[in-house]
Amino acid sequence: MMKHSLVLIAVCIIGATIADTIQIKTNKDAQVTRSSYGGCGVPCPDAKQGTATTINIGSYHLSSSGLFGYFLAPLNKDCSITKAELVFPKDAFISSAGSGQAILQISKLDGSNWTEDSVTYNTKPSTVGPQLGTIVIGDQLNVNLIPSPLDVTGAVITSLNQGEQEFGVEASTSNGNSVFLNSREKGEELATFLNIQFECQQVTASPVEN
Repeated sequence: MMKHSLVLIAVCIIGATIADTIQIKTNKDAQVTRSSYGGCGVPCPDAKQGTATTINIGSYHLSSSGLFGYFLAPLNKDCSITKAELVFPKDAFISSAGSGQAILQISKLDGSNWTEDSVTYNTKPSTVGPQLGTIVIGDQLNVNLIPSPLDVTGAVITSLNQGEQEFGVEASTSNGNSVFLNSREKGEELATFLNIQFECQQVTASPVEN
């Protein structure tokens, strides 16, 4: 009697495209200060301010910037990012000094090897590449201003392609204003975040006999 064996071969079938959106809250943020009119308790470039509930980004009576990091781990590497935006919620804005608009200049950090409780102006990562853009986060003539998201699609895709686990930015201002933000220690709902839209091809395995 001849015996026959049944072999099942799994054939992948590409189905519909699935689109979705994910919000990635900052997992760490910190103020770093080069100098301050009121002092920092220690030499400002060595001050550790990352666990405070506020982040003062300023060029009015002080020179300081804010660092923000976002884990990219939640992103599925098999999906394609269609848009990525850096969002500063309106509730994150406290007030500004100086006059006119408070404008944040956003640059990409070169590396993620920093922690909230230890980073200082002297130890912060440098920035890399051209400035990512600007965000008008406050306007003394428009207290109801909602900051517009900043498109960082290309920068996020580049980070993923380079195998980076975290996307980090530095925010600074140079127009004579200081911006006061609530840090993530003040409340997760007040923290900045990445809003990422992506598409995935639905793949199913269909066994066939051979």
